[in-house]
Amino acid sequence: MIVVVTGMVGVDKKSYLQKVCQFAAERDKKVVLCNVGEQMYAEAPDIAPGKILDISMKRLSSLRRSIFKDIIAKARKAPNLI
Repeated sequence: MIVVVTGMVGVDKKSYLQKVCQFAAERDKKVVLCNVGEQMYAEAPDIAPGKILDISMKRLSSLRRSIFKDIIAKARKAPNLI
């Protein structure tokens, strides 16, 4: 199962999804949580927190492409991914 979650900044998606993963783990179900924003900042440590949308569109597209390739690779190995 693959679940994609989108939403506005600040609606606390991350902590909610962490709780979903914990709930699943308590029932012996492994769920891999991929946070696109966190992965983008990890891939580009020179970008200050909260400034990812201030970079050039070319670099932003390149970062997104790289992160989604990583997530797709994880999805092939994980039975459940958010």
